[in-house]
Amino acid sequence: FAALTHAAVRVRTAAESTRHFTIVSEARQLARFIGAGLLTEAAVSLVLEDSAVAAGKPSGEAGDVLRWAIQHPTPRQLPEGIRA
Repeated sequence: FAALTHAAVRVRTAAESTRHFTIVSEARQLARFIGAGLLTEAAVSLVLEDSAVAAGKPSGEAGDVLRWAIQHPTPRQLPEGIRA
């Protein structure tokens, strides 16, 4: 799924000064796809946590941030043409 792949790249390449914000932003956006049944929470958590750790975030902290972000999805609609 392209959205998950792109989010993983953005998290993995985020500068230290923007890393936390990037993780939260990407996870909240992907949470919309979880809610629509297009992605699983497990897949999003696994991929983004791996990317966050690769970017230098401690694993436990990355997991905590992701859990919070996934429970608080962005209020925006899914992109045009994406349906559950």
